Amino acid sequence: MEIPIAATQLFERLVFLEQSVHDLTQKVKRLREEEEAEHHLRNHTFVTSLPLTANHARSNLQESNGFNLISQRARMQSLVTPHESNVQIPSNIEIHERLLPLHAPLLTPPTPATPPTSRTVPCFMFQNSTCRVKSPSTCEFTHACLLCFSPLHALNACPDLTHDARRYCLFFQRDKKWCRAKRCPRRHVCVRCGSNKHGRLQCDDIDRLFDPSDVEQVVDEVVEKEEGEI
Repeated sequence: MEIPIAATQLFERLVFLEQSVHDLTQKVKRLREEEEAEHHLRNHTFVTSLPLTANHARSNLQESNGFNLISQRARMQSLVTPHESNVQIPSNIEIHERLLPLHAPLLTPPTPATPPTSRTVPCFMFQNSTCRVKSPSTCEFTHACLLCFSPLHALNACPDLTHDARRYCLFFQRDKKWCRAKRCPRRHVCVRCGSNKHGRLQCDDIDRLFDPSDVEQVVDEVVEKEEGEI
């Protein structure tokens, strides 16, 4: 029995409409899933964009929300069309990496020690006869030997010194932390006792030998003698 052409066309029309309804249902379902995933991603990105400390940002990498976001990213990538496949969705790790500082915080450099301006400290330039102040009374430091504290001679002319004065580090004699050289060629030992744990001004006999008032008196006598010779 031959089927009429009109019935055949009607059947094909019904099949086409059924297929179209099925396609539209799948598209609506896919759009809803994409909207839910985008809504969740937007809320999560807003939370992670709040100010965080470096330690808190690193700790969040270990939480379960990182796994959830990565799984959502994989599901969304499976839903995008081929021409949208090159769009990169930031992962939880990438978001936190942007929040972390690019460089470590700068450390405050140590404040260099400043030389004291006290008359109770021997002049270190005087020890090698390089002090530019001609008169000892006008120098802000005391012109006295660093070893015996005598104002009559410098360290390089002290009779009690067994080695050349240029072999000793004068910065170390002030304080063991005073020398800033990484490889100082001079000896870091006390000129009196030879200890490498302290300089001359931290030696045990500093209070017994060095009396500033006595040194000032001798310096005044030397200045009066020089003025008398002139």
